[in-house]
Amino acid sequence: MNARYAVPAAEPQAERSSLEDTVERFRRDGLVVVRGLLPDTERDALRAAAFAGLEAARARGAVMHVPAFPGVDFLLGDLLAVRELGPWEHLFFGDAVQRVVRALLGVPSPVYWGDSSVQFGSGPRGFHKDNAGRLDASHDDWRGPYGLVRCGLYMQDHDRLSGGLKVRVGSHDAPDHSSGRIIDVDSRFGDLVFWNLRLTHSGNARRLRAAPKVALHPALESRLPTWMVCPEPARRVAAFCTFGAPGVHLERYMDYLERRRDDYLPYFLHARRPDEAVPLLGRAGIAFRAPVAGYGERDRP
Repeated sequence: MNARYAVPAAEPQAERSSLEDTVERFRRDGLVVVRGLLPDTERDALRAAAFAGLEAARARGAVMHVPAFPGVDFLLGDLLAVRELGPWEHLFFGDAVQRVVRALLGVPSPVYWGDSSVQFGSGPRGFHKDNAGRLDASHDDWRGPYGLVRCGLYMQDHDRLSGGLKVRVGSHDAPDHSSGRIIDVDSRFGDLVFWNLRLTHSGNARRLRAAPKVALHPALESRLPTWMVCPEPARRVAAFCTFGAPGVHLERYMDYLERRRDDYLPYFLHARRPDEAVPLLGRAGIAFRAPVAGYGERDRP
């Protein structure tokens, strides 16, 4: 169902045409899936490293829980602060992925401000957008092509089982939650999903056992009894990372983070210290911008 939103990781000789196709799909649909960035043989090692990072975060008090979702662990800090995932930094910050990010944003040097995270378990679902002026058609966010993109790496398969991403295709051009056809994104281990922050989406999608390719509205799927739902393949582990192009959309998003400072401050305080993060990002051609004072001050030595 979702093959039209996916492109394979480019072979060197096909890179230019593949990038052009990726950008075209992203601009049209608001999302694109790049297939096969990791082989399946790395699944166990990557998941083990993620769970080692979770235990290390517990030990230093850097795991957040939300009472409404007691089975979910949210790591405080950004992806770079999860040093156990260091061997896989290329999945977000390496040359191959950054070529895609630069092409999608249309800039030579994307901006990173610590907006990345790792989540364990299945949490809330419901359609929403992640840009600052979400449903306000007069907001600057709705002027011109939007300049922020989020990447999602799911450490298990979600092409037939529950737990993946649900979106409304093309909804990045509509300041509402009702536009766009609903699909469940058929991501597999090793894929990277890119989506526009204006795209209407929902996490933790549930699929019907009897019809796993039929995508339901989150309000409906949340009411389904367990016996009607496809199980998740393993405990859900997902990593997310956001990049932006310099400009008004990024500035408005920074204003939004300031308005929600109390919500985001714990993440930023536990982020990788700038003296370590900036050189790493610089080698990848990524600019860094600290969104708050004290960024990284609770990072472990």
